[in-house]
Amino acid sequence: MTLAVRSQPFSFDLQAASDLRQALRTSLQGAEYMGGPSVLIGREVDIPAWTWLGDVCLLRTDWLPAVAAALHDSLHHGTDLERQALVDALANEPATVRLLPWTAGWGSRYGDLTGTRSGTGWGGSSTAPRLDHVLANHERYAEAWTRQPHEVLWKLRPVPLANVDQLRSLMERTARSGRGPETPTGDHGWDWLAQQVAFVPWVADAMAELLSWALRGDAAWGYAALDYLLLGQDAWRWRDLVRQWRASPPSWGATPTRVRPKGWGRKARQTQDPALRTWADLGLRFETLHGKQAPPVMDLPLP
Repeated sequence: MTLAVRSQPFSFDLQAASDLRQALRTSLQGAEYMGGPSVLIGREVDIPAWTWLGDVCLLRTDWLPAVAAALHDSLHHGTDLERQALVDALANEPATVRLLPWTAGWGSRYGDLTGTRSGTGWGGSSTAPRLDHVLANHERYAEAWTRQPHEVLWKLRPVPLANVDQLRSLMERTARSGRGPETPTGDHGWDWLAQQVAFVPWVADAMAELLSWALRGDAAWGYAALDYLLLGQDAWRWRDLVRQWRASPPSWGATPTRVRPKGWGRKARQTQDPALRTWADLGLRFETLHGKQAPPVMDLPLP
């Protein structure tokens, strides 16, 4: 297993770009019933069929080329329905902006392709977003993330984020409160980091230093770090760090999972499992869930 997709109503275990391409086809199997490139969640809620690509693009840097290759194949060799699904995915999932190194040129050749909805407002129409307009919005969105001064909105106030010291300060504050800015990932202490890591290169570069600092520091910082790690964002980068930490955890690693740091209204991810007895066990769960992350076999050509 290199990529596990667990996004209702789908469950895929993928190893290669071609596996991902087949998963895109599988995701459209109910499209005829739905009357378009959508899937039903529960009895009443329908979402774009390729919504699950958003999590892949946000959490797995190593799989971005495979996503680009699979979408390239669907654009060139897919059905009209698949091309609609492609536009919908790009128009509804902000994390697909990370595909711009491969998708930027599509607007000039396939710009008049249209989708069926745009939850982001991208594409010039909420019901028929155009590919060229969507990609123009992608360019502006990507530029906004790297614009200085960069700010994070927390407790209704903009917090500057221009260097590692400011990043560490906000991490400390949100770790102690147990909640951070509301994001699509959630609002646990460090959930807000997922977007920062995905879109701001210097933040991604700083994470090795900051996660090591957190896991060896204050208990609240370590708890927030373990909770963030359980998201699985680029977990292949952190396997050795977590294994070394588990071999010699700090004293707070023995804290029972029923105990939360002061300020945390909710427990960290996975702590509802009775098999996990201590905070240190969260590191073991990280390895169980994400320890087999690996890059894809690239058996489809890149755009």
